[in-house]
Amino acid sequence: MEQNNAEAGCGNVDTACTNDAPGAPCRRRTGVRRAQTQSEFAETLRRARAVDPGLAHLLCLIRLLGLRPVEALRCVRELADWLVLLRIGVQYLRLPRGVGTSRPRRIEIIDPLREDTIRAIEAALEHCETHDGKLIAGADHKTQRNRLRALLQSARISGELSSQSLRHAYAVSLSNALMDAGASPEQARERVFASVGQGLRAHMFLDTYLREIGERSHEVPRAPGAAGTGSVREEPFDWGVILFTR
Repeated sequence: MEQNNAEAGCGNVDTACTNDAPGAPCRRRTGVRRAQTQSEFAETLRRARAVDPGLAHLLCLIRLLGLRPVEALRCVRELADWLVLLRIGVQYLRLPRGVGTSRPRRIEIIDPLREDTIRAIEAALEHCETHDGKLIAGADHKTQRNRLRALLQSARISGELSSQSLRHAYAVSLSNALMDAGASPEQARERVFASVGQGLRAHMFLDTYLREIGERSHEVPRAPGAAGTGSVREEPFDWGVILFTR
């Protein structure tokens, strides 16, 4: 009976309820993605703009607000309200429906990049005004998502420097900004957790999103071979030249 119970998963949950028990491979995120540097982001935007200007605007929203690609598609209707709030100095923007949990969440603004965020939203709204209110063309949301995947592939935005790596860059920038302003590493982590909608999966989050800033605290481990903070904290490039000029 004991053997049957163990085989049915009724034994110790620490040993029975794992991927290894049924022979499933363990999904490891460490090293799969990393934060794009400013120079890499500039090149990403150049390729995106050559394929579809709307894609470049969408990627800017991902980088500056930590959105998932699908969230960036959905947020078009929120942009005008967000712009007003940013201009009056609000620190958090409300995303009505996040992907994964389908619950609202608050997006924290990277304060040193507030003006860049305002310019990115202004440019995205200007694009939408001449493109049927959309960043990515499509008769419905499913069509837009399929087109977005195709555009990302055409622009060679995949692998280590996929659109997800822009969420990593947002997390690093926000964490650095918060700690520069006096927040403890623990406080910064909690605020970044909430802003990107990752809940409390601390080990996965630290091993991926924040591994580039490990030197700032022994509590934020740096993955083997990860880039140091210098590669992430470059001087800002000229957003106007890259994106906001016709």
